[in-house]
Amino acid sequence: MEADQLALKAIFSRSLKSAQATAELITKDGVTPDLYSDDAGTGKALDDLFARDDIKGVIIALTITTQPKYIEAALAAGKHVLAEKPIAADVAGAKKLLEYYGKIGPEKSVTFGIAENFRFIPKYAYARSEIEKLGKVTGFNVIINGFQAKGT
Repeated sequence: MEADQLALKAIFSRSLKSAQATAELITKDGVTPDLYSDDAGTGKALDDLFARDDIKGVIIALTITTQPKYIEAALAAGKHVLAEKPIAADVAGAKKLLEYYGKIGPEKSVTFGIAENFRFIPKYAYARSEIEKLGKVTGFNVIINGFQAKGT
């Protein structure tokens, strides 16, 4: 499975059953990614996945309480990480994770990003470019209004 510069090579889930179910949803043209899980047996654990040289980055989308340890493990293994939001159960946990990344990121030459799509919306990109013209910003306030139709 490929999309220009991206190829899905493996899926990890805490259970093999879950990994298999996910693979069934995305298998295309008979190509199935390698499956890894806590109960998949020898050579198929998370550390085995992280040991692969052909795995450059991972997407982590887990429950808030478990996600930080997986993010730390991936970064420690030298993998780029895109994590689902929120990244931790509380602000203290998020700060701890960001501090960890601040130390290990340069050491391992890895990047860590949060799956937040607002930064790609043109009006937010424009606002950022305008704010950058101001120089050092020491504080800000954002008000976002959204519409949700009744019954959705």
